[in-house]
Amino acid sequence: MLGRTVVAVGLALAGTTACRSASPKPIAPVSTDGMVDVGALSMYVHCVGQGAPLVVLEAGLGNDGSIWDRVEPGIGRFAHVCAYDRAGLGHSSRAPRPHSNRQMSTELYALLREVGFGGPYVLVGHSMGGTNVRLFAADHPSEVAGMVLVDAPSSDGWSRSFALHSEASQAEFKEGLARLPEGLDFDTFKAGFADMEATPGQARGAGVEMITDFVRV
Repeated sequence: MLGRTVVAVGLALAGTTACRSASPKPIAPVSTDGMVDVGALSMYVHCVGQGAPLVVLEAGLGNDGSIWDRVEPGIGRFAHVCAYDRAGLGHSSRAPRPHSNRQMSTELYALLREVGFGGPYVLVGHSMGGTNVRLFAADHPSEVAGMVLVDAPSSDGWSRSFALHSEASQAEFKEGLARLPEGLDFDTFKAGFADMEATPGQARGAGVEMITDFVRV
């Protein structure tokens, strides 16, 4: 999966020639390895490489930015790439409760603006992170040049899969979700899929099992 992620990002970047030729704004010379204040939150971000568009890595449920430690350096050889810790995870401060996917995508956008990194962006979302990047793309379509989805479920696909589990397994998932430090309960988790499905069609994208496709928006 690691190699496929790097390749898929390369393909997404290859499709953004028009964005690059549009003379994107210069990137401000600010620190991109440390804590950044985003409203009431303090969030950790780490970036390597250079150039535009900026590749943004969004981890899956319960994972902080270190999940990309073996992916980020490979992308950094040919692009500017950032990974970060969502609120409640890694080095970042405690998450509010409830903490919706829409809030997470809003916090990511605010983080990027705070460190001086405007679009265009290529968004990479793993698992639940796919929901976050689709919401990001829906809110900021003119700033998103491409999107790579890694094991990112669709709303109906997740619902069908969850319904196949036993009641005991479903209850265990709900309890485990509530214990995670990023502020999601089951109702908020489900609402994220509904929110995603209510966005414009291109931003919703298509669920993928591994790296099988990327969605340009």
